[in-house]
Amino acid sequence: MPALMEKHRTRPRTVRLSFIGPPSRRTEAVRRLEPLGFVEAPAAEEQTVPWRAAFPEYTDAALPGVTLAGLLARDGITQVELSERTGIPQPHISAMAAGKRPIGKATACKLAAVFNVSYRLFL
Repeated sequence: MPALMEKHRTRPRTVRLSFIGPPSRRTEAVRRLEPLGFVEAPAAEEQTVPWRAAFPEYTDAALPGVTLAGLLARDGITQVELSERTGIPQPHISAMAAGKRPIGKATACKLAAVFNVSYRLFL
């Protein structure tokens, strides 16, 4: 039987905190947290990258399918359930979610009604 191997950690062993308060008390808040091991993080602007740079695999043509797949996961709806609710064949839903089939305006309106979002997300 093979020995168990330790998996690499995928999450850092730190936590990021964010506070809202009066600017005049900022220095005091930082001073009180330092003895607990907290340090100031760089400003959020310095940590961000445009989403298209972070996910170059998502082209404009693939975005409607990614949106559909994300909404299915968010709402816990299966493709079969979505097919029953919209009247769209399940293989078509699968192809749309995979970015292999375009989503027309009429179909986008049906999908939007189920997910309670704007139909424009799918176009």
